[in-house]
Amino acid sequence: MRKKMRVGVIIAVFALAGSGLFCYRNIYGAKKNEKQIEKQTKLNSNQIPKDAVQVEEGEYYSYVDETDPKIVQIGNKKTGKEFSIQVNDKEGRVNAVMELEWISDVELGIISHIDPSLSYFCIYNVKQKTFSDEKYGIEFQWLKGKKETLVYAVASPHFKEQKGNEVIKNYYDEVLYTTEENEEVDGLTLSPDGEEITVLLWNRKNDSERSIVIKQDGSVIREKKIEE
Repeated sequence: MRKKMRVGVIIAVFALAGSGLFCYRNIYGAKKNEKQIEKQTKLNSNQIPKDAVQVEEGEYYSYVDETDPKIVQIGNKKTGKEFSIQVNDKEGRVNAVMELEWISDVELGIISHIDPSLSYFCIYNVKQKTFSDEKYGIEFQWLKGKKETLVYAVASPHFKEQKGNEVIKNYYDEVLYTTEENEEVDGLTLSPDGEEITVLLWNRKNDSERSIVIKQDGSVIREKKIEE
């Protein structure tokens, strides 16, 4: 019997404390936090970190700070200036930012991890300097430049023995699909036009998998059992 593990990301961050080296494990999340760090730093274009996520043909880039995984650095390629924002959810559960993607020229999508069954999504507007569109779930997917195509799964808490049904939601928090008993969402994929969502499901009771394709209105188009 294959042991199934919930999709989750763990970061090991090493820091020097006094004379000893220690490490800690982080998982991720994000928050509408009004305490933004307005520190600005002059930065030459050739100093932009290689792992920075940049707006194609745009002004901005972003990356996770090396010293604090809950801080995102945002820079302007034209002015050479950077400022930083601190990411956390309302309950302060964020351990580390895990994924950054520019949704538009000024809107940065941020995905953070809270625990193996819960991630936090939000959008930061670099012009307005505000957070918006906060969502809690896993498997966040959207088409580039079209945040309204966002879909995600709301999973059963990993620490509870009694598991409930999981659901697929859209950008407007409408439930598109509810899993059957003992099923967990194991992956989501959007079609190129954003109209169809392929959902991979795993049955924890009999260790079997199946996939379904649903529309944005929640109707199931087709279903397929996945053979080992």
